[in-house]
Amino acid sequence: MSLVNLTHVNRLRSIPLVIFATSFTIFCMWLFMQVLPAEIFDNIVLDAVFIVGLFILSSSLFNLVVWRWRVLRWLGLIQFPDLNGQWTGYLTSEWTEHSQLYPISIEIKQTWLTTQIDFRASDSASRSHSVAILRDSDGNFQVHYIYHARPSRDVHPDWEPFYGLCIMTYRDGKILSGYYEYFNRQSQSAMHGQLYVERGTTPIKTIQENPRQLG
Repeated sequence: MSLVNLTHVNRLRSIPLVIFATSFTIFCMWLFMQVLPAEIFDNIVLDAVFIVGLFILSSSLFNLVVWRWRVLRWLGLIQFPDLNGQWTGYLTSEWTEHSQLYPISIEIKQTWLTTQIDFRASDSASRSHSVAILRDSDGNFQVHYIYHARPSRDVHPDWEPFYGLCIMTYRDGKILSGYYEYFNRQSQSAMHGQLYVERGTTPIKTIQENPRQLG
C-alpha cells in the first residue's frame, strides 16, 4: 500500500479554492456591472481593490464554509473528508502490553487548507504540530500528524513534554483508527500503542465492544 505524494496532494487541494474564488469574483463583477452605473468602474485603482477584495472574500468563504457543503460531495466535486468535531474512543499502550483500554477524546478543527488535532487522555494532553491528510492506493484517507504532548504532573510528575507521531485511517465516515508512537527521556526508547475513536461522544462502554477494529 503506497501513499500519494504529499506535495502533489497539497498542490491539488489549492486548485478547487482558486477555481471557486476566480469564478465567484468574475460572477460578482459581471453582476455589479449589470446593476451599477458604468462610471463606478472607470477608476482602475478602485476596480483593482474591489477585485482583490472579492477574491480574498471568496477564498475565505471556500476555505471555511463552502468545501463542507454536502451537495458538493454528492455531486462528486469534493471528496476530501470533513473531520471537524468531537471524537471519542480509547487507546492501548505498550506499557500494559495492550491489555487495557484507556478512554480518550479528540477534537478536530479543520478548514480546507488547515487541520488542528487536540487530544486528551486522563494522563496527558497534546496538540498537533503538523498534519497531513493523504489518500492511499486503496482509496482510503489517512491522517498523519506529529504532536506535542504535555503529561499530567499529577500522574507523571517526572515526565517532560515530548513529541510523537500518530497515523490513523478514516473509515465508514465515522471511524478513525491506527497507531501512535512517541519517545521521551524517561523511557529512553520509543513507545507505541493503538487507538480507536468514533465521531461524536459515543459512550466508552459501547465502543469497547469493537476492539478488533484497532489498527
